[in-house]
Amino acid sequence: MAPLISFIVYLAIVFLLAGLANRKRSTGKEGGFLNEYFLGNRGIGLWAFALTYAATAASGGSFMGFPALIYSHGWSLAWWIAGYMVV
Repeated sequence: MAPLISFIVYLAIVFLLAGLANRKRSTGKEGGFLNEYFLGNRGIGLWAFALTYAATAASGGSFMGFPALIYSHGWSLAWWIAGYMVV
């Protein structure tokens, strides 16, 4: 019973802190927090965008999917994928 009570108290504290943070956040312009957090306030430079794109291209799906494609289609596909990563 004690673990359940501890979990409920913890959950109540988390929701209380989330409510307080929601109240204190600044919404100066339309979608203020969301615009700043998810879009970088539309001020991300070209280098940051390029590195983000490269990281997305070399994501976990690529590391899981490319070996399967190379196995099924042969080494010629491996060279094509290597060229894709360089470009």
